[in-house]
Amino acid sequence: MKEYSRGLIILFITTILWGSTFPLTKELLRYGTTVEILFLRFFFTSLLLILIRPYYFYSFLRNFWKTDVLLLFLGVINFTAIYLQTIGLETVSSANAGFITALSVLMVPVLNHFRGKYHLERKIILSVIIALLGIYLLSYGFSIPQEMYMGDVWILASAFCYSVYIITVEEVSKKNSAVDILTVVFFITAVIFLIANIPILWTNYGKNREFLMQYEFILYMSLLVVPGSIFSYGMMFYGQRFVPSNLAAMIYLMEPVFATAIAGIFFREPVFTHTILGGMVILLALAVSIGFRKNEAG
Repeated sequence: MKEYSRGLIILFITTILWGSTFPLTKELLRYGTTVEILFLRFFFTSLLLILIRPYYFYSFLRNFWKTDVLLLFLGVINFTAIYLQTIGLETVSSANAGFITALSVLMVPVLNHFRGKYHLERKIILSVIIALLGIYLLSYGFSIPQEMYMGDVWILASAFCYSVYIITVEEVSKKNSAVDILTVVFFITAVIFLIANIPILWTNYGKNREFLMQYEFILYMSLLVVPGSIFSYGMMFYGQRFVPSNLAAMIYLMEPVFATAIAGIFFREPVFTHTILGGMVILLALAVSIGFRKNEAG
């Protein structure tokens, strides 16, 4: 039970750190293209992990073809989810991006149901409905969206990828340590972004890159790399060893709440009454889901 409680706390902190990545990424997009910013994020993240564990990385390269297939898949799905989400952030606010991304919570129990992993209990369905209402209030208030922009579509596709990611992490974390998963997944993600970045580097060869030395860029990138990537994903991989993916997905519902709060406090994005109300409804949904897990355990 202690491990279960520890896992809940760790995943809650993870969600705070994830929430910070929305406004940080949005700010960094002022300096470079989507692929450039993401390549730099995962390049520096991978470099730090390699420096921390050089012998493990050397062993991984030597035995690459023996690597767990699910680990490699996790790297590919991580690249896809973050790339689609960042494209959407070019035109969508941090709050709306958080709303759409959090729709992955609806997809996780449904995917698990079709996998025969879990049965869709009534309380889980109720908590999902409450959560959906809360996230809607958080982003759109009491109005009805007139249309869905392409940015919304990209982030919706990203949400599906994240639901697959969350389920895969539950399986992978049972056989690999959090640091091992982090090193492999981020290295694969960085390599894919490097390959995707080659045409951009070729096209923009010789162009000014002074932004790389600007104080704000360095600060935002550092926050995105260390707490936003290394700490958050490492804690996710560790926490999901003790918390089922269905409940983990419900905890991740708090991500848009923290994304909105951090964007409002530190980056002066507007926060409205319906934003606060939506956050309270999401907390209610989380309480329902945790109560469900306790009843199931008893």
